[in-house]
Amino acid sequence: MATVSVGRSDALTSKILSEVAALARDQKPAALSLRLVTQASLPVALTVQHTATFAAVTAPGKGPLPQIVVALSSMSELQVQLDQRLEAVRHEAGDLIDKWVIEHGDAYRSVLPPERCMLDRPVLGVQEVCGDCHGRKELTCSGCGGRGRVTCGRCGGRGHVTCSSCGGSRQTRCLSCNGSGTHEVRDMDLSTTDRQNTMNQSMQMTRRVPCPGCGGRGSNPCSCFDGTQACSCSAGQVTCGRCGGKGIVPCDTCAATGAVHHTGRVQCTVNRGIRVEVGSGTAEDQQTFRDRVPFDQIGAMASETGGVRLQQRNRVGHQVTLDYSASIPLECAESTVRGDIVSIRAYGPSREIYDYHQLVAKLLEPDLAGLEKSLQGNSPFKTQPGSSLAPVTRKFLASELNALIAEAAPQIAGDGAVTPQRSASLARVIGQSLLLAPLVRTFRRSGMVFKGLMILVGLGLLSRPIPSYLLLALICSFYEWRYQRNLPPEAVAPRRVSNASASASERAANALQAPVASGMVNAQYVQRASAAIGKAVRRLYGPLILPMALWVTGGVTLLSVVAWQFVSSWTPVEELLTLLGLTGIAWFLLELRALSSLKGMLGPNLYERLKGQLGKTRNRYRVLPVAGFVVGVFLANFILRLIAHFRYGAALF
Repeated sequence: MATVSVGRSDALTSKILSEVAALARDQKPAALSLRLVTQASLPVALTVQHTATFAAVTAPGKGPLPQIVVALSSMSELQVQLDQRLEAVRHEAGDLIDKWVIEHGDAYRSVLPPERCMLDRPVLGVQEVCGDCHGRKELTCSGCGGRGRVTCGRCGGRGHVTCSSCGGSRQTRCLSCNGSGTHEVRDMDLSTTDRQNTMNQSMQMTRRVPCPGCGGRGSNPCSCFDGTQACSCSAGQVTCGRCGGKGIVPCDTCAATGAVHHTGRVQCTVNRGIRVEVGSGTAEDQQTFRDRVPFDQIGAMASETGGVRLQQRNRVGHQVTLDYSASIPLECAESTVRGDIVSIRAYGPSREIYDYHQLVAKLLEPDLAGLEKSLQGNSPFKTQPGSSLAPVTRKFLASELNALIAEAAPQIAGDGAVTPQRSASLARVIGQSLLLAPLVRTFRRSGMVFKGLMILVGLGLLSRPIPSYLLLALICSFYEWRYQRNLPPEAVAPRRVSNASASASERAANALQAPVASGMVNAQYVQRASAAIGKAVRRLYGPLILPMALWVTGGVTLLSVVAWQFVSSWTPVEELLTLLGLTGIAWFLLELRALSSLKGMLGPNLYERLKGQLGKTRNRYRVLPVAGFVVGVFLANFILRLIAHFRYGAALF
């Protein structure tokens, strides 16, 4: 990093250098140079306008008037009194506003309170007899019309309902023959010869005879005679649930007091308008104080130059305009970044900088361009651990800013905006996958042709329902996880997390917002850097894991052939589940091996910071064991069919 001598006159350059050094790796001395070019005072004019408006308002209420309210005889008298009070308030408001300005006008952040614009007066009110109950405090129940009873909803007022024993058929099943109409009878029928042959042992004969309980009909007449039974109500009527059978309910309009009231008062509303003007021809100064500097912070920025001073006050009616002036220290440093000249302006005694003009982004542009160029010459199928991509990636991530972008990758949107995203719930993903929710959503969104195709495929899978269901649930788990991660913002409830429990990517995203807000980098650089490091991680991780997918496919094929040929005691479901478990264990071990190799290529520190990117990359490649499992099972099935075809002459398909 370039060095600048530190003194009172160049404290701004020292601050800029420290801010840049915290985000960018050490650069060559020629990469960045700084010098102080301007020290001046920036005149700022502030105009604060307070406008008071008055209106007479009335409000209805239940019950009698509160004791603190002044009672009037009628609504017309209340309106007359309010009009008179409104005129009096408007007349006295000017002097009261002037008094407040004298007391508090010097403080430019003061807000005119509505209660200081008018004198305190008691509330006026009118009490009347309730118009709904006419003072009786209760009303006739609208549910029963005052009768206290209503028509039974179960029987419809008929007093009887369908018989629960016969269901209205008037016949009940015979309990003796269980509705069959016959009985099984065992007889003894042996001839003399049979008795001799069986040594007088009895032989049992069975035959069916009509049931004596129902006469062979299988049913008996129900005791209800007409298919109905009495309802639990009383002559088709039940007690009204609204009034409890009383026929009357308390009046809600007056809260069962028999009286209502109206109160009236004069209400004051104060609006404050603010305008800030900068006595500078530089557009950046105008935009900074208009859009970026908080209004309440201007006083602190002018604290060493006399603060914010009241210059003039002017009241017209109920509107008072206060004009303030302030002088804010201004320093300007000129920085040369790889041949480009950038002017950085700082305000106030603490030298607040609101726009660094992409200083760090320009300083790190060669590193980003080098990574993008290196990615163009590599692919996931030919990148090797010893290629140039690994050192270029390490050089790119040596800058804290780029490391933050890589670490915050899960929180970065496609346009470069740093926005927290939802993490998928494992329990919800598993539950929705078992319900095949992704397939249901796809079916609903599809056209008629694709729906028909999905139905045909589903009918074909019914021949082996359990293995097919498990395979579909496994595939759905991957798509459900992606769906849960990419839910629209309006579908996601906001969640509160503490700094201690926040994930590393969330903490990195929070740390990244400050450089973006201060103009160190812009959203375009964040988007480019995030995309580049994402591709780099995939290009480094891909060659380590892609060959393993072929080994998984071959292993599944071999194990399937061996299991189906030599393990006859297993059912097809047991064989598939065993193969699926072995595939998952093998892929887990292969992932650990690949991650260990990647950790050796990047180093432990960078590896830890890239876990967010690695998580996204690993999830994309985890479709490979699923594909390898499916392809391996089909290959094994095809091989067995070939063996049976050439050895036994069986049909191939």
